[in-house]
Amino acid sequence: MDVEKFRPNFATQEIADRFFSPEEAMALSKLSDAERPPAFFRCWTLKEAVIKAHGMGFSLPLARFVVSVGPDKPELLRTDFEPEASGRWQLKHIPVPEGYFGAVATEGKDCEVQLYQLATDSA
Repeated sequence: MDVEKFRPNFATQEIADRFFSPEEAMALSKLSDAERPPAFFRCWTLKEAVIKAHGMGFSLPLARFVVSVGPDKPELLRTDFEPEASGRWQLKHIPVPEGYFGAVATEGKDCEVQLYQLATDSA
């Protein structure tokens, strides 16, 4: 799982060009200036959720796999290290407070993701 604070003036295209797959960087470059930052953070949180789920952290380079960039259907499209991976992994955007983006990756398409908000005691 990954959650990131949205930063509208973040160097999204420069980071994507350097670290994302060529397909993802190209998809982001085709978006308008207004669409690009939220699309970048959707993509970034999906990618971080995948590397965390694999247990490899950034030793698994972000360019070695491709996730969807659009807002509608998050998915792992392909990897260069595990050809059948896209059929096994489920990616979801998760609801987070305004100003944040979040995603979760689970191995297995039949997993159900349930989110809970913990009550805090203000006393």
